[in-house]
Amino acid sequence: MWSPAVASDNEPSLPEPAPTQSQNRIQGRQFSLTVEDWEGPIPHPAALRGFEEVCPGSAAQILAEFHTEAAHRRQLEILEAKFRIKSTYAGQASAIIFGLAALVVAGFAVLHHAQWIGSIIGGGVIVAGMLALLRRDGGRETNNTERSEDE
Repeated sequence: MWSPAVASDNEPSLPEPAPTQSQNRIQGRQFSLTVEDWEGPIPHPAALRGFEEVCPGSAAQILAEFHTEAAHRRQLEILEAKFRIKSTYAGQASAIIFGLAALVVAGFAVLHHAQWIGSIIGGGVIVAGMLALLRRDGGRETNNTERSEDE
């Protein structure tokens, strides 16, 4: 077995030889990796404690910000719901006005001996137009339900 020579003050020291393969196996290192996953609107409790240690009062500030953001989000959701209700009412009113106007035009056409025009306006255009006005946001409803199932 090799042992390094002790160098005196005036003698240069020899470089140590590279370890052999068996010495590498003996001196193997072990590594460990810990992964923590946290999902939620606020930081992990350990991280929150760490923030509090570094800057006292920061945990309370983070939680207060979370509460403020949640209240703001609820307010926006309420405004969106009110807008959808008003939009639905406007669509219904438009459909009624359109339907009545089309009936008047169809009746006028029939009175002036244009029965085919009157029947096309009275039948097809009224039904198609009213359905289009009443169901103009039907696609959004299905997209919202599909998105909520994915989340």
